Amino acid sequence: MDQVCLDVPASRWDDECRFWADLTGWELTDHDPDDEFRRLVRPEGLAVQVLLQRLDDEQPVVTGHVDLAADDVDAEVERHGVLGAREVRRTPHWVTLLDPVGRAYCVTRRKPA
Repeated sequence: MDQVCLDVPASRWDDECRFWADLTGWELTDHDPDDEFRRLVRPEGLAVQVLLQRLDDEQPVVTGHVDLAADDVDAEVERHGVLGAREVRRTPHWVTLLDPVGRAYCVTRRKPA
């Protein structure tokens, strides 16, 4: 597991970014207004990081999902499919899948730590 991604409605974006930075005490990366992502800079020695993703679609609550890192995304996605996952979206940087009961998660092209 590489990171936990918090899926934040656009209407809550600034408040949620500030909340998670204040709560964790972790530095929030600089923000490009056109970028849908911000990252909390994890302290040395922690394996899992926190990523915040601004959603295009409004939803009533902040949700979250797990991101798994893989050196070979295609092979890893195929392995997940054999185990019952279903691919629902592919981008240059990640693949979104649904587990057998319909929960979303991603396999990213980030190098596993």
